[in-house]
Amino acid sequence: MIRKSLFLAVVSLLFGHQIQGVVHPYIYVSNYISGNVSVIDTTTRTRLTTIPVGTQPTGGAFNIDGSQVYIPNLANGVADAGTVSVIDVASNTVVATITGFTFGPAVLGFAFTNDGRTAYISSGTSSTHNVVYVVDTVAHQITSSITVGDQPTVMVITPDGAYLYVTNLSTNTTLRLPTVSIISTTTHQVTKTLTPATSLGNNFSETITLHPSGSAVYIPIYGSGTTGLYVIDTSTQTGSIASCSLTAPHNISITPKGGQLFICNNKLTTLATANLNIVDQIYSIPNSFESLVSNKGKHLYILSVGPAPYPLSFSVMDVYSHEQIGETLNLTATGQPLQNQGLAMSLDDRYAYIVNPDQNRVAVIHATTQTLVKTIDVGSNPLAIAGPFVASSHVNPTQSSLLDAVRFYNNRPLQKGEGP
Repeated sequence: MIRKSLFLAVVSLLFGHQIQGVVHPYIYVSNYISGNVSVIDTTTRTRLTTIPVGTQPTGGAFNIDGSQVYIPNLANGVADAGTVSVIDVASNTVVATITGFTFGPAVLGFAFTNDGRTAYISSGTSSTHNVVYVVDTVAHQITSSITVGDQPTVMVITPDGAYLYVTNLSTNTTLRLPTVSIISTTTHQVTKTLTPATSLGNNFSETITLHPSGSAVYIPIYGSGTTGLYVIDTSTQTGSIASCSLTAPHNISITPKGGQLFICNNKLTTLATANLNIVDQIYSIPNSFESLVSNKGKHLYILSVGPAPYPLSFSVMDVYSHEQIGETLNLTATGQPLQNQGLAMSLDDRYAYIVNPDQNRVAVIHATTQTLVKTIDVGSNPLAIAGPFVASSHVNPTQSSLLDAVRFYNNRPLQKGEGP
């Protein structure tokens, strides 16, 4: 009998597809300077091993069934020098290295088709190379690239696998507005480009969320112009800015059934998806940086990052009452992780893991009592976490950017008391 601590085998209901998924209790911390990945076992809360990868590993994503982790290595942005290390989760070894990428300095998007045979990887915040790479996940090689707008970052794929939505940031050098590229996954062509903003002072945050039903895509817009939430109707492929007033939104998460959206915008704002009206705002959690809904949809976990030197703190909110649970835990750790990639939870929701870039550690927090349990030493300059339950634009539990067994925990038929 294989121990539960080794893996949990689940069958995910992926929008009508039966997919065998394997959920290992591991999270993968990419260490930017030391060029390796620290593997943490969340059942023992210890570092299991360290895996050498490429130059400047940043972030990462699981494949569709959770059997492999894709870690991008930026390679200082040198043309065609970027790579993606493919880690086998069962053995925690690199089984393939995909070459030929030109990456920007940060923020890469991942998406996988429902059959798991194709991955889409954005070039990130590159000022010269604005493409989405198409990767054969069986052969582990780039098959083509799709030219999109400036600095393509995060993306989601619709539940039917037909279209990919990619955010492109605006730049001061090109003086172009931020856009959304809609790509057909059949032809690998851009079929439509949306321009939400009317001012060069606007830009997208580095996050994107898909409604669990696939009916809408949500993208926060911030800047000196009009800020708010850009909502795309996927049936018509048209978008508009919601009428609710939001100041500086930069992170978004959604409940498993899609009833509520949570916006990190220096405070914490709750929206109802039915009418996009503001339901509540919590001012006791300032500097909210990223958030993650628990796998049963009862709690919201929030990572806050203060102004320089970027002190970190952790808070918990009740999803139903919108009240903070307990007190905010202020960590002595400092350093700003990559947006939406600094917080992970264990599969049982008991422990939170937060990267501390300046201290080269990961803090382990008991989520119920909001107490620091321990710190785990990792490599140099840990910036991001990849895992099956992570607060990340690439690993949002209710979007399709990472189609692994996380869907079992979040898009399975919810039991009584789970939601909203």
